[in-house]
Amino acid sequence: MGPRWHPGIRRVLNQLFQLYDDNGDRVLDPVEWIDVQKFVALEIGDEIDPSWIDEGAFCEADTNNDGVVQLSEYLEANFQMFEGTKKSSEQIYKTLETLVESLAKKKGRQSTSKVKVDLEILGSRPVV
Repeated sequence: MGPRWHPGIRRVLNQLFQLYDDNGDRVLDPVEWIDVQKFVALEIGDEIDPSWIDEGAFCEADTNNDGVVQLSEYLEANFQMFEGTKKSSEQIYKTLETLVESLAKKKGRQSTSKVKVDLEILGSRPVV
């Protein structure tokens, strides 16, 4: 199963998206996007092309040209980036999961629960 179809990878990418969406508007502006891509690329490995994390890559990820990257665009950009790595889906998943936990602690946030993320992916918000 490739990274695109691995449910754990989708979940942790959603969590990373939420952790970098500093203002909570459910989109990533160019600065937020480049920051999260650098963070992921550094940990995934040397074989990630640096052009995946620059402003040009942001523009390519922004497929509807609205100046921000929605979650679906973010997921697709990452799946394309992962296609260039030699790591297995399970290795990518474990690396991303460690990143989420580390970043959540660094930012002073609690890691988003799997249930909450799954509900947000489906478009409904859990009652808090």
